Amino acid sequence: TQPVLFTEGISDEYILDQAWKKLYPDESRPFCIHNAFDRIFLRNLFSRDNDEFVKKYRCRTLFALFDFDEAYDDWKGLIKNRKETDEITDPFNGLTAKLKDRNHYAMLLPVPKIEKIKKQVLNEDDEPWDQPHLSIELLFFKEELMEKGFEKKSMPGGGELIKFNGDKVKFAEEYILTLEEIDFEVFRPMFEFIKGKC
Repeated sequence: TQPVLFTEGISDEYILDQAWKKLYPDESRPFCIHNAFDRIFLRNLFSRDNDEFVKKYRCRTLFALFDFDEAYDDWKGLIKNRKETDEITDPFNGLTAKLKDRNHYAMLLPVPKIEKIKKQVLNEDDEPWDQPHLSIELLFFKEELMEKGFEKKSMPGGGELIKFNGDKVKFAEEYILTLEEIDFEVFRPMFEFIKGKC
């Protein structure tokens, strides 16, 4: 019966659950977090217009959270025909738009203010690149974490791309548990928006 925040995968679900516990230790969460297996399933679920899902859950508050990578195209596809203006336009707070004719929201991960990661997502005007690269693990990137599954790839023109290629579930279940509240602050604006809709 609660609103639901759908994520792309199970590791995202673990990370967001832990983020809530760290940021709001004395507050019960007014929404469920549930993984949707992958970004394609999540996009398909929220793109349905005239089927039983929308008829049954049109008024129920639902959120679809996408990574800010190839899923950026999925997000843009969902919001292209929207009419509502209820949205977040600051990428550092997680770009968010309400889908048309229903109480469903499409969201992108907030961009962290880690300069190396920000450059992979936004240009100098803070507008998204055509091919951004931000998975949820990159929100926690630090140089000393290279052995935790991060790697640097050389790009054309002498650029560098930081990627996570480790075990996502292990990262979420083990490393994330060692972090402090401050490490999850990037999620606070997104959670505050969701709380406001609950």
